[in-house]
Amino acid sequence: MPKVVRAADLAKVRPAPPLGRPITSYGTSPKAPKQVTLGAKVYKVNAMLPLFFKFACERHHTQQRRLAGLPQPWTEDKIIADWPFTNVFRVLDRNTQYILRHVVREGSQDLEESVFRVILFRTFNKIETWEFLKEELGDLTWKGFDIKAYQNALKNAEQALYHNAYIMPAPKLGYAINYEAHLRLIEAMMDAKLPHELLRFKHLKDAHGYLSLYPSMGDFTTMQMLLDLNMLPHFQWSEDEWVALGPGSRACLEKMFGADMRNERQAAHALRYLRDAQASWYNWLSVPSRAVPRLSPARAAGLSMVDIEHALCECEKYSRAGLPSFSGARTKVGKRAFRPRDGALTAELPAHWLTPPPVTIAAVIGQPPARGEDEYEVEAIVAERGKLYCVRWAGWSIDDDSWEPRENLEGAQELLDAWNEKKRLIWEAIDSRRKGSEVTVAVTSTASARITRKRKLSTPSDLTEEEEDVGRMTRSSRKRRTMS
Repeated sequence: MPKVVRAADLAKVRPAPPLGRPITSYGTSPKAPKQVTLGAKVYKVNAMLPLFFKFACERHHTQQRRLAGLPQPWTEDKIIADWPFTNVFRVLDRNTQYILRHVVREGSQDLEESVFRVILFRTFNKIETWEFLKEELGDLTWKGFDIKAYQNALKNAEQALYHNAYIMPAPKLGYAINYEAHLRLIEAMMDAKLPHELLRFKHLKDAHGYLSLYPSMGDFTTMQMLLDLNMLPHFQWSEDEWVALGPGSRACLEKMFGADMRNERQAAHALRYLRDAQASWYNWLSVPSRAVPRLSPARAAGLSMVDIEHALCECEKYSRAGLPSFSGARTKVGKRAFRPRDGALTAELPAHWLTPPPVTIAAVIGQPPARGEDEYEVEAIVAERGKLYCVRWAGWSIDDDSWEPRENLEGAQELLDAWNEKKRLIWEAIDSRRKGSEVTVAVTSTASARITRKRKLSTPSDLTEEEEDVGRMTRSSRKRRTMS
């Protein structure tokens, strides 16, 4: 069983802050900047930017007081007290804590078995479904995976199988019931050696690009699955160099900096600014250093890029009541008032998180090698979206990855061939599990670098953010299909 750090150990090092004036009510120093530069563009600072850091502090303090066993109230901020918000640090959320304690820690620590358990849990994203399957089938292992046994068990479940926070769309394999298609997707992933493929990647972004090649794996759901896998000792991707934005976090950035945040590169500049400038903002907000959110004594104070993305979504919800003049698509903070769950909170961390994460080099490492004027060497293909490829340039960091059409990749034929071979193997595993007639997957000539199929399939590029955004738009219809 892997080691973890427990809440009691953290509390001894850093006691819970006393209840007092909420940090969300703090003013901003006149020394704070009135404008910031993101990339090559200058943006005026509005009230949303300091609110983000104030919210992050107060929300984390609320969790710390509750974790220490203090009685309510845990905050004097009425919005945080009245409405449910996830934790600032993703790993401290209830589902993530459950995954760490009962999915990661319990069972074989073999790579394939560990990855199988995490993928199975995240597919349904519901504690009750995991416990139901364990009660019905015993230990949940890849070695003993019997798709018919799983189907029979789920068919008899008298409960909703999927968490209503967000539902991963089922791949279109010809099955009317979501879990039948999802189980076959899991089986295809394992047969395609997904655990071993993921071990090849040094960066979270690269693993994300590969996993996104599987059908129904949109940006948000892929990111959540990888972050769960990153709690396994087998993977040690930095969570402070890149993150895929969810629709809620992007909406918060739009309130901060405007519609430019719909542009992926500008949004990435904004995330890096929030990461790099957070210490300065805490100072401008008169937040004492001991009050800055900190995950563990082994790590520096402040939020990683992954946690910034996570907190942005919650800050946007908070702003609906805290800054109602900043209009957005939604106006209500939540569907129901906050009611604490029974039972003690946990705040455990994986053992390999106790050492500081590797330093990310964001700047250009020397002069990138070039073959000629305005011609650079392609180091890797990281992801694919429609007819564009996300390209890593030799000698440049992942911050400088760019989306390029096929015609810009002359001289990178070997890399294109390898990328297409990855897709072929994935779709071979997927199509062998399609209900009814088989669908042949054929890779065309490498010059076109496209996959052709006999009929349109659901690929990540087909999924809208609304479909990924907690399943709100189609939740009711999906639930009916799930339980049918």
